[in-house]
Amino acid sequence: MTNILREQCLSAERAQDGSRDWISRIEADNWSAALSEIETELSVRAGDIPLRLWWVVCQLEVGGLPLTALSATVDDLTSDAALDELGDAAHARSLAAYVCHELARRLEDRSQLRLATVMSERAWKLLSSDATPGAESLAVARETYLRQLRAELERGEGRLEKPRYLESLREQIDQVEASGRRSSREGEIAPPAASRPRTAKDILQQAVAESAASSAAESDALELEEAVVAPSPADGTGRESRRLLGALSVVGGLVLLALWLMRPGAGSHSAHRELAMGAVV
Repeated sequence: MTNILREQCLSAERAQDGSRDWISRIEADNWSAALSEIETELSVRAGDIPLRLWWVVCQLEVGGLPLTALSATVDDLTSDAALDELGDAAHARSLAAYVCHELARRLEDRSQLRLATVMSERAWKLLSSDATPGAESLAVARETYLRQLRAELERGEGRLEKPRYLESLREQIDQVEASGRRSSREGEIAPPAASRPRTAKDILQQAVAESAASSAAESDALELEEAVVAPSPADGTGRESRRLLGALSVVGGLVLLALWLMRPGAGSHSAHRELAMGAVV
């Protein structure tokens, strides 16, 4: 699925501007060279959303930044506001779906299932739009999302997570399964309705609130590692939770910025700093 989507997106990029050297670098799996050339281009086109998505693709392959930090960037680049900027650009939405799916797959490999389910949900919904092609890719995205939801439910039941959270997972599984049955009958996918898309910020806020009420004695690092995809709370968090959320966001941004600026040649492009700071939600 991901290779098909990536090739489609690269073909669209080449059709728009075949002179961009980083396209051939990606086609040759020369990720470090592609990353360097994309960063050079971003120094003058920092607001280019598809280009920033390709930057994330390269970072995933190079493995130089934490997945949680990249998740914050992807959350921003695939938000409603960012997608509105893309308009009807089908290849850009396919690229966003590809990035979300790849990130979700790698998060799942690291057992970060909560955040993986958010990214998988986003990939599936992007591929479910009429503007993006590929019935096979769509089916794979749905099955990936279902697998991760079930794994997260099993993990949550084993750890005695809040009943409200476990019930929300069961509801999501039922919705995705029902959508799959409808697609078999009607030849199309209808994503489950939601009051608004979940974001990484929503998830972290939920996790912080539940952590404050929990009596489980776990380390802060483990809590942050696993606390990323409960449904959005209807009533928000208290003052202390918001303060802690702000502190976590700042720390995460500083970690990303420090790692990024320590890379060789980091001082050569101002886009480095903009990209790093853009990861702070």
